[in-house]
Amino acid sequence: MHNNGTSVLDRPEAAPISPAIGAGTWFERYDRPLTLRMELPLSAELMVAALYADDTITPDDLLTAEDVWGHAACALVEKGTAELGQLAAILPRQEKSGRLDAPEWLAFVRQRVAEVTGSTAGGAR
Repeated sequence: MHNNGTSVLDRPEAAPISPAIGAGTWFERYDRPLTLRMELPLSAELMVAALYADDTITPDDLLTAEDVWGHAACALVEKGTAELGQLAAILPRQEKSGRLDAPEWLAFVRQRVAEVTGSTAGGAR
């Protein structure tokens, strides 16, 4: 992983951002040789929703920070920010009412996102 030099970390009010995930790194493991670079402002809640919604990943798939960022990026591309934004909005309500399908998975994803970004998603304890 490498930083593309456009980070806003120099500004004190800026939050941490994802490092650029380039060709020859994370995506190459999945036979994805081309990389589209873009910047998308994310909240911890949106990252949590992206990872929570991906029913193909397991805790072993989120061992490194690069894995967390990469899987979140793939989910965002596949599902879109509108769909994941809606999920991020309803997850706390489902959790509060006890209608959450996988509470342990949500707790795990929140923990990994907090560890990687240094921020917390709504409802994190």
